[in-house]
Amino acid sequence: MAISGTEPRAIADGRVYTTNGQLHAIDAAAGEVDWTADIGGPLAGPPPVSDGVVMAGGDPLRAIDAETGTVRWRVSGGEPVAAAAVAYDTVFALTSSQLIALDLAEGRIRWFAPGPFHGERIAVGNGSVYAQRANDYRTVSLDAANGTVEWVSGATDGVLGPPSVSDGVLVATSEQGTLYGFDTETGETLWSMSVPSGVPGSLSVADGVVYFNEPNGPLRALSVED
Repeated sequence: MAISGTEPRAIADGRVYTTNGQLHAIDAAAGEVDWTADIGGPLAGPPPVSDGVVMAGGDPLRAIDAETGTVRWRVSGGEPVAAAAVAYDTVFALTSSQLIALDLAEGRIRWFAPGPFHGERIAVGNGSVYAQRANDYRTVSLDAANGTVEWVSGATDGVLGPPSVSDGVLVATSEQGTLYGFDTETGETLWSMSVPSGVPGSLSVADGVVYFNEPNGPLRALSVED
């Protein structure tokens, strides 16, 4: 069965998970669709998968059993969830007005933090959750356990793209084409780098290296310690 028009994919436990208005689980070896589930809407980036659960966005937010495709729980926040991350047995769900932390097993709300936030920008690491405010373009770090604000970054030159965390550095890109590296403990700007051709087309961080494509340009690699 061919599935067209799909969004970014996640791979876990021998399956590929992708969306195109529905959530599909595909056997990675055979290429066959194991199950398909209805969802309220897509999430930014690949569907988060953890401990046998796949998260699907929209309103309500759904936790879907990765083995069967059945809904384990659903929670309505009154507005669509546009981005989510899973860590520390917790689902961190981001809407335009709030960041909500929910128990992964049952969907109980643990805490919430008011926005406004950019609805597609969230990262988790080092015991913290990182989101980006919509009113002043600053990145905010919150304690993943209780939602307490730990720090707010300095001003940037525009709306920041989805952040990534590696080796104590939070990396994000602005709409003006600048890469920023923030200290995850303090929020201090460790470095910034202008991308000559504009906003990077994609950004990922692994093993202390930032990989990004310049628009219509080459793939570049930058150490987060630079």
